[in-house]
Amino acid sequence: MDEPISADYFGLFCEGLKAKLGQGSFVAAMSHGCSGDIWRADYMQPGSWSQTTALDEYAAAMVELAAKALKGVKHEDVADIAMAEQRLTLAYRVADKQRLEWSQRIVNGLAGKLPKTLPEVYAREQLLLAEKKQTQVVVQALRLGDVAIATTPNETYAVTGLKIKAASPLEKCIVIELANGGDGYIPPPEQHAFGGYNTWAARSAGLEVQAEPKIAQTAIQLLEQVSGKPRRSWELPEGPRAKQLRELKPYAWWKLDEFHGPLAADASGHARTAVMEQGMTYALPGPLGFSSTQVCRALQLVGGRLWADLSGVGSQHTVVAWVRNGMPTDAREVTGWIYSRDVDHAVTSSGVHVGIAGKAGGLVRSFIAHGLRQRDHAPRHRLPVKDARHRMLALFDQHQLGRSTADVKDHRRAVALFQQDMAAQHRQPR
Repeated sequence: MDEPISADYFGLFCEGLKAKLGQGSFVAAMSHGCSGDIWRADYMQPGSWSQTTALDEYAAAMVELAAKALKGVKHEDVADIAMAEQRLTLAYRVADKQRLEWSQRIVNGLAGKLPKTLPEVYAREQLLLAEKKQTQVVVQALRLGDVAIATTPNETYAVTGLKIKAASPLEKCIVIELANGGDGYIPPPEQHAFGGYNTWAARSAGLEVQAEPKIAQTAIQLLEQVSGKPRRSWELPEGPRAKQLRELKPYAWWKLDEFHGPLAADASGHARTAVMEQGMTYALPGPLGFSSTQVCRALQLVGGRLWADLSGVGSQHTVVAWVRNGMPTDAREVTGWIYSRDVDHAVTSSGVHVGIAGKAGGLVRSFIAHGLRQRDHAPRHRLPVKDARHRMLALFDQHQLGRSTADVKDHRRAVALFQQDMAAQHRQPR
């Protein structure tokens, strides 16, 4: 006997909104946003949700949010409409000869039966991708008055939606996934290295590694076409913290709010571009106060690093960084490195390194290492490891390991900015 077919929370939402508004023949509709790497939870606040939350509870909460938003909606009788579409031919990630031979042996052993185990399913998928080799996807942009809609035919990651919306010529922009097709997950190129089932080569995630930027840029170009306007810059208006930092006239300032690499722009105006090496992901929520209008973004280091030429910096200088440690501090001797000035892949007697100490009993504790010597440099506030908030860490690096004599005025201003930011962060509601 067949199992019942469910409309999932889409059906519950539509029926719930209809009942909430009490408009008889009213038809509610719900589309998929960019949810290829998210679930119905806020992973930055793990204590705010439960995996046991029932589906009807989740749908009911969304109905309340939608009903509240509808109260502020302004109805317009007339709106001009525009639409543009482009079809892209994209390659599948086809396995090499050795893997295809392995796959064929597995499938031959099935003798016509359906695959049931993970190896059997995976083997069959490799042969199907090799047979197809490529596919065609549809990308669209629509404009309804001053509202833009972009579509992708995939399960699109949240960061891809942020890219498209940030660049959209129209501020009101909606991105709908799984429109006009279902060609699987499209992780951004850098996230293929992180693994997970949404990167495994199969029909559920088989498009070429560069599929995401090609689809995203096509959507942005189509939005330009339907709006008749150029794309917007992704740079955000500066908030109070950013303005204070700019007043210090830093030698270099990398905001690290890019949506992709490998270059990190220098916001100081000195054109000292840094290079983001492999092993990072982009556009996660950043520190507070750096944008006056939106959530500011920050990169996350996943084994990678930011590289810059500091040959023009003397031995006495101040380093200011907003960091958040996502690693447990009892996992290894050094939890992580924040700043290093030395030769690659070595520790010399003249090098200086700033890191977060390991095995610190649940507290984030910074230290400065000069060559093979090490000195604790604990911040004013010790922070719980699982604190999701971003903090400012001010570090003063030179031969005396933490005692600076150069440019004392700017040094003190940096410390004052650090203390103001720490106080503001501690006042933020949890």
